[in-house]
Amino acid sequence: MNPGVPTENRVGRSVGIIGAGRLGLVVARHALASGYQVRITASAAPGRPLERLGPRVTVTSPSSVAEGVEVVILAVPFHRFRELPLGCLAGHIVVDAMNHWPSVDETIIGFDSTTPTSVLVGRALPSDVLLVKALNHLSYHQLRDRARPPAAPDRIALAVSGDDPGAVARIEDLVTDLGFDPVAAGSLDSSDRQQPGSLLFGSILDASTMRHLLDIGAPPAGVGAGLPMSRRERRAGTPTACCESPLAAGNPNVRFRPVP
Repeated sequence: MNPGVPTENRVGRSVGIIGAGRLGLVVARHALASGYQVRITASAAPGRPLERLGPRVTVTSPSSVAEGVEVVILAVPFHRFRELPLGCLAGHIVVDAMNHWPSVDETIIGFDSTTPTSVLVGRALPSDVLLVKALNHLSYHQLRDRARPPAAPDRIALAVSGDDPGAVARIEDLVTDLGFDPVAAGSLDSSDRQQPGSLLFGSILDASTMRHLLDIGAPPAGVGAGLPMSRRERRAGTPTACCESPLAAGNPNVRFRPVP
């Protein structure tokens, strides 16, 4: 299925992805399906299915992944991003798709848990990078399984946070092309609303419900939030909604995360 249908002026766009793990490969496949050229970094493991993605994929190194692209996505473990050649990202729009997991990242020197992680990422990047937070608050298999064409009744939303309106608009276009409805979620200072432990994190929401949750801090009473889980999501046991709604009421394939 072609997740997104790019408009004529988007055909031929390109994106760089640092990280060829599960998230990076999912984003690469959706981008390719929407007509993008993809540059993606290779791991040392020769068996990675990068070459099988097709002729519009260039497998490259972190130091050259940004060549010829406008947008670069950071899809590496959070504790590893400082090891990257961050200088090569100068002048680009960078998407922070990373999350901080204390069980893995607790040894980071100088980590400030009171500051949104994207703010910390921004401080480490070149000053002319336009940073946007996106693609981080759903699991890779939710992103893999939930991409839909525009206007599909079960198309879901992805939050996009950033300080530069032009960069946010560009990533909203990308999110649309990947098969999701983008929702502007504010500045990087408020991007902790997309981090693990937030109401958004892991929740399958339509765009209207996500906007209400971001505006009010709670989901709307009785308005569409929960969407049915896919078979893979049911097997994985991933929480996929934060509140019950008419769309999900009585559906055993929807699970709900309690709202404080």
